[in-house]
Parts: sequence; structure tokens; C-alpha cells
Amino acid sequence: MRCVAVHRGPVEAVSLIRRLDAAGWPEAATLYRRAAWHVYEIAPLDEEAAAGLTGLAAGLGATARRRAYGGREAVAVAGPLERLEKLAAELANHPRLAPAGSALRTALLSTAPAPTGPLPAGELPPVARRPRTVRIRGRELRFGERTLIMGVLNVTPDSFSDGGRYNSPDRAVRRALEMVREGVDVIDVGAESANIAASKPALEEELERLMPVVERLVREVDVPISIDTYKAPVAEAALQAGAHIINDISGLHADPALPGVCARYGAGVVIMHLQGHPRALAREPRYEDVVLDVARYLQEGVDRALAAGVAPERILVDPGIGVGKRTRHNLEILASLHAFRSLGYPVLLGASRTSVIGNLLETPVGDRLEGTLATTVLAAVHGADMVRVHDIRANARAARVADALTRGWREPEDGWPFDAVTGHQRRPLRELGRLPTPPATTG
Repeated sequence: MRCVAVHRGPVEAVSLIRRLDAAGWPEAATLYRRAAWHVYEIAPLDEEAAAGLTGLAAGLGATARRRAYGGREAVAVAGPLERLEKLAAELANHPRLAPAGSALRTALLSTAPAPTGPLPAGELPPVARRPRTVRIRGRELRFGERTLIMGVLNVTPDSFSDGGRYNSPDRAVRRALEMVREGVDVIDVGAESANIAASKPALEEELERLMPVVERLVREVDVPISIDTYKAPVAEAALQAGAHIINDISGLHADPALPGVCARYGAGVVIMHLQGHPRALAREPRYEDVVLDVARYLQEGVDRALAAGVAPERILVDPGIGVGKRTRHNLEILASLHAFRSLGYPVLLGASRTSVIGNLLETPVGDRLEGTLATTVLAAVHGADMVRVHDIRANARAARVADALTRGWREPEDGWPFDAVTGHQRRPLRELGRLPTPPATTG
């Protein structure tokens, strides 16, 4: 059974290394690695492996605690990063503990500052190779500099939020072009609603809704086109037409042929968690530990993608807010969003207009913008790479400010547009674009 390791904390809204650098501390990265404690949890483990891991951790001066999980055990290890890195290396030398060591090493590389000493790029999980440009079927996405924006474009009559608004090719293309002007990075097109009460179209009907839109978008829009489907025939038709990414709500669990289709066409893949099946979502969802349960499900989807030949750098994971989860599950996932970076792949958050926001604010679907903006800022703080949203301009602006505060900023060559003291405008304002790339830091 495949082990996963998840980062349980702490979460740093702004890199401590960056703050120490700014304050003039020499060797800030070394100080951080030797002094700042982090907690990672590794599961599932049999009793012998849990005991061995706990003993090795104690011998290296780290703290370890065991608990029951999934009929087996989970072990939480805590300590400075230097000690946890040594623990991962030690675990790799013990055959029974090597899977736990591999999972911990991936989590450390994906959530902590880069370790001291060079590592070959091939040994780094994709999320740790930052910043990086990923080319997907002729289009590019730049990861690691800012929070990317995926725009929702439903061509369905009954999606929970905007069903029927864009279910003609002309309206859909107009909306897509509007999204591009507002700052979208990827457009996600869906022709079957995940709404538990929505109708479920036959394959032919889904293709009739989808294909005229996709065929026009790949010609008329210059950002990558994602297809929201869990079906291999739909994915293949869309990829043949020129789409770039497949966003599978089932996380490659519903259709065993889908991973091979994605690999054959060199597509990007979003692996999302749900409990149940896209056509039969769990009505009484239950989790033993929602963060570990979701992380293990996502890892299974990643393994299926890799086994089929999907390139690691083209994989993203999505914990699946609002799908097969109660409000308390959704809130726990949002509060622990950083944990999913531990798998080594970029994290996509799709919380826009979901029921968890409606429940917190007691508002209908069309009145959840402020709550959605809060989750977008949270995603930036937790290091998520992309948010899937309906309201592009507002979320792009919120992400822009959050990114400046969490990732760093650099003043434009022609200066800021407003005088910070007087408030007077000093130069023309530009259309919503992107902040200049922040300077590289050790954190």
C-alpha cells in the first residue's frame, strides 16, 4: 500500500527566510533549517514500520508519535528540517521503511525551502522546480511565480452556478474572450454538470454540447483549454480538436481508459478527489481523516497517470471542495490546503461559489463572491498554484495582491502608478495584467 506524507504545519503566510533576509540576517536559510520546527504525518504504516520509524526519529533528535489510522497506523514526526531530512535519508536505507522515507522526502522537497546542497532537477518533484514553464500541446503555463486563474465555462443547461448562460457556441466564445481580457490563464469547459440534482447526458449529447465550443475556442483564444470530463471518449474527441488539459472530477478513478488517452495526446491532467462516482456522489460522505484520505486518493490518481505515461510536470491535484464532502470536511481541507502540496504536484483549488461558502455566509449561489475571494487569498497563502473560479477579474485582482504579499514583489521599471504619500496618479494605469516577476529568494 502506497505511503503518503503530508505537511501538517506550520503554515507561513510570508516566508520566514524572506523576512530574515530582509532584516539583514546572514545565512537565513541555514538558521531556518536548524531552528524552525515542522510536523509531517506519514500513513498508512503497519505496526512494525511505525515502530521502526518512531525509533529512528528519536535517535536523530526528532519527535514522533503514533496513532491508529485506516486499520493500520500513522506516524507524525516533528523537528527542524535538517533532522527531518536526515530521517528521510535514514529511512531510505531500510527496506521496510523506504516507502515512508520516499514519501517524507517528497513532502520535504515540496513544502520546505530547497535543501542545502545541489540536487539534480530530475530528483525534484514538479512543484519544487520553481519557477518553471510547462509546455502543454503548444501552450505554456508558468508555475511558481503567482497564483494562476482557471476560468469556469459551463456549456450545460443545469450547472449549479451558471447553467444555461453559455450553452450556445456564440455565447460561450464571447464569455471566453471576456475571461481572457479579465486575466484568465486557463479556460475549463464542461458539458456535464457535477450538480447532484442535474441531468446526466448521454455521450452523444455531451459531445454535441461540447465540441462546437471547443473547436472555436482552440482557434479564437490564446490560453490553454481544459476539458472537464471523466470520460475517455469525450477527452479523446476534445484533444483531437486541439484541447490541452483534461480536468477529471474522479481523479482518474471512473474510466480506466482515460489515463492512456491523456498520455497519448501529451495532455495536462487535473486529478481531483471525490467520494462516490461523478454520477452517484456520496450522499452521506464519511472520512476517518479527511486530509489523509484525500491525499491518498489523489496519490492513487497520480500513480495511474504516471503508469500510463503522463509526464509528471503536466499533473495537478485538486482536493475537490464541495464534491462528496460535508461542510466540516470542506473547511478542514481549506484550513489544511498546504498539506496537498506534499504530494509533489501543483495544487488547484476549486472553491468558487460552492456550498461551503453559501453555508458560512447564508447566501444563494449568485451572491458568494466575497467568500470566493477569501478562498482565493487563502490559496495564495497556502502556496496553491491555481484557482478555478467563475468571477475572473475580481479573483485575479485578489490573487495579485495576495501574491505580492506572500511571494514578494518588484517595483515596475516605470514606477508605481500612484504616489504613496500624496495619492496622486503619476502615470497612466494599465489593464489588469501581472505584477513584475518578484526577485528570486532562498525561500
